[in-house]
Amino acid sequence: GYCFAADNVAQKQMMSLDTAKKALDMLVELSGTRKNLEVDFFGGEPTLNFAMIQQAVAYGRSLEKKHNKIFRFTMTTNALHLTEEMIDFLCAEMYNVVLSIDGREAVHDHLRPTKNQKGSQKTILQNIERFVAKRGKGQYYVRGTFTAHNLDFAKDVLYLADLGFDQISLEPVVLPDTHALAIKPEHLTQIATEYDTLAKEYLQRRKGKGWFNFFHFYIDLKGGPCESKRLSGCGAGCEYLAVSPSGEIYPCHQFVGMEPYKLGDLASGLHQDAKAPFETNDITTKAHCQKCFAKYYCSGGCIANAAQYAGGLDGQYATACEVIKKRIETALGIYGVESEYDTQTTLGAKEPLPDKTTKSPLKNKAK
Repeated sequence: GYCFAADNVAQKQMMSLDTAKKALDMLVELSGTRKNLEVDFFGGEPTLNFAMIQQAVAYGRSLEKKHNKIFRFTMTTNALHLTEEMIDFLCAEMYNVVLSIDGREAVHDHLRPTKNQKGSQKTILQNIERFVAKRGKGQYYVRGTFTAHNLDFAKDVLYLADLGFDQISLEPVVLPDTHALAIKPEHLTQIATEYDTLAKEYLQRRKGKGWFNFFHFYIDLKGGPCESKRLSGCGAGCEYLAVSPSGEIYPCHQFVGMEPYKLGDLASGLHQDAKAPFETNDITTKAHCQKCFAKYYCSGGCIANAAQYAGGLDGQYATACEVIKKRIETALGIYGVESEYDTQTTLGAKEPLPDKTTKSPLKNKAK
């Protein structure tokens, strides 16, 4: 009910193998001397076009030695139709797999019924559990969305953790204020309280066998992104592009179908003049970022959201700003507490805290 692609004609098409091959060729050509290239199969729902994905991955592998490249393929799926064949292929070929589930059964089924208006959570959960069992130590995470319908989203995060998933993301929905599921300014106080509630339980669980990683609470103060990434964020329109099923090129998947932001197509190539506004779009050009403590962690926020709901690439989508600031504030608090755990363990506290090599955010892999 909240999908950004729901009413997007471009997102409802099936990509041909020829288009996929041309996209991979373009990526190799534009990547210069960069060796590691990342390609995400995204939807809609990629498993509806799975045979093409298998062939596209095989084509990408055929380019690796020839061009001295390594493709890191990933896929984002709602897991509704994951077969054993698909699971085996994903485990063998995908660097990372994102599995979409919105938490508790009642919440998930309200937001994501099947086409015939039946619940989908039980089937999806069974498929995700089969995938995780076979995936072993390979990278994956479960990812959901919280909306005005489930402002008590801490319960959904903990529900997923109770199921045994230890890499979890739950993102706030982005919708126009007129939508029934939209997060509005009047929800911000409750959302802040919910993050505080979740943080307390999160810290307790990470001391023992209930350890899990919640991406909103991960922050790395000793390493993390380089300076250019802190200034520009995801790099949409520069180092990150999206190719639509018809071969049109956009800054990212959320821009697909937004004609003013189209960057070219596979036939005519990338139009450098269209790309220019994205190359100069960073926190130094956004007035609302200048005095914000969070700017070097959020990098100015999502430019697709700004373009849709704040008038342009440099606009401020204020509701999202407030949510992000609360996330970062909470993450910094958790970082401080867990760093203290490390210090106490290192100095030899009378009652040693859990093994820091597995419980500290500094030692845990980043998303």
